[in-house]
Amino acid sequence: MLSAVVFMPEDRFRKTASDPLVALSRSLGALVTVAVEGLIRDVIIAGPSGYELGTIADHAGCAFIEGALEADWLQRALSLAHGPACLVLHAGYIPGPGFAEEVRMIIDWVKMQPGFWRAEPDHWIARLFPGLSPIAALAAPLDQLRASPRRDFGGLIHALRGKTLRTKMHRIG
Repeated sequence: MLSAVVFMPEDRFRKTASDPLVALSRSLGALVTVAVEGLIRDVIIAGPSGYELGTIADHAGCAFIEGALEADWLQRALSLAHGPACLVLHAGYIPGPGFAEEVRMIIDWVKMQPGFWRAEPDHWIARLFPGLSPIAALAAPLDQLRASPRRDFGGLIHALRGKTLRTKMHRIG
């Protein structure tokens, strides 16, 4: 079973008109199916102070971490995770069809090596070169995530060097 951290990077929502709490709630809701199937054991919400994440966490039945810097939220959230491996999902993305099946297939594999889910290509260059789409989620052994010298999401991706997984994440916010 995986732990899950759904994090809300403040900088992304400053650049868009979307409501960050709606995007966070929709990302959490997308994990319900995977949690009901017993593939996710606990969920932690992480993000900047001032968004009242505690209210959403209370309604969703999960823990939450707030702070000033993304690296601080993520590391504190990872310290609360219980699984041998952890899914870290960028709020504002939801997994596409086949995500639960893919998690089921890789759950033992991801305990040993990281895997990444890319966003659905949103422009023609990314359709031609899918590797240009941003990484929206990662799954990795919890001990590797906690030991990473880089603490922000981009730093974790850079430090872990994993395999790109099949399912695409859809941008919702």
